[in-house]
Amino acid sequence: MFTLFSVSLAIIRLLASRLISSSSKLPPGSNGWPIIGETLEFGNPGKFIKDRMNKYSPVVFQTSLMVENMVVMCEALGNKFLFSNEDKLVSSWWPNIIKKILYSPSLFDNPSTTEDLMKPPKFLHKFLQPEALKQYVEIMDIMARKYIDMYWASNKKVKVCPLSKKYTFGLSCRLFMNIEDPKCVSKISDGFERIMAGFFSLPVDIPGTTFNHAIKARNNLHKEIEEIIRKRKKELTEMRDKELVIHDLLSHIYAPYVISE
Repeated sequence: MFTLFSVSLAIIRLLASRLISSSSKLPPGSNGWPIIGETLEFGNPGKFIKDRMNKYSPVVFQTSLMVENMVVMCEALGNKFLFSNEDKLVSSWWPNIIKKILYSPSLFDNPSTTEDLMKPPKFLHKFLQPEALKQYVEIMDIMARKYIDMYWASNKKVKVCPLSKKYTFGLSCRLFMNIEDPKCVSKISDGFERIMAGFFSLPVDIPGTTFNHAIKARNNLHKEIEEIIRKRKKELTEMRDKELVIHDLLSHIYAPYVISE
């Protein structure tokens, strides 16, 4: 995880041709090997970034990951610069390898479609309003106590980071899809882990490669989520004439369509 050490991280793409043509000074760093860059060395993100902060600069350095040239900003001021200049001096961007893993190939036929997918959905704003967030506090507290009892209390020694990741993912499944079954959460989590591993692999889609495993995990995860959506729509349809109490994003999305049918 990027939060393994106390440093604020943001990654942006270097527009190489523009920088070179304008004679801009590039940050210190190295792009590693041709094409693959330093991707293979990114297995431990915390160590990777910390080593380069010590070697090049604790503020900013350049590298090459996921077949793209990048700049890594390692302090709060860098993050503030990025997030306060969205669509002004910088713009949101996903490396091609991430898009190839997350999106179906048909989406690449229409570039505007992939651009729309990068933007936060309009319905998300209402779901994350302060008034709506208040109802999640109790759920978060209950789940935190549950996870501590299940995975922490009985152990003499614990690793905080793995438990935090497990709790965060479990909470996401609960708030986004109302899923609490540990087996189902674990199945979805395993798929995400394979997908995440594929982001920092060589984009070679042949059987046995990490990239290929990520593509398969995406396809399986799509099927799993489609089945969850189908079941949820059915549940909402059956409850159409009753007062709906919605506590998850998936139901929040589909409830208006079911009610209007």
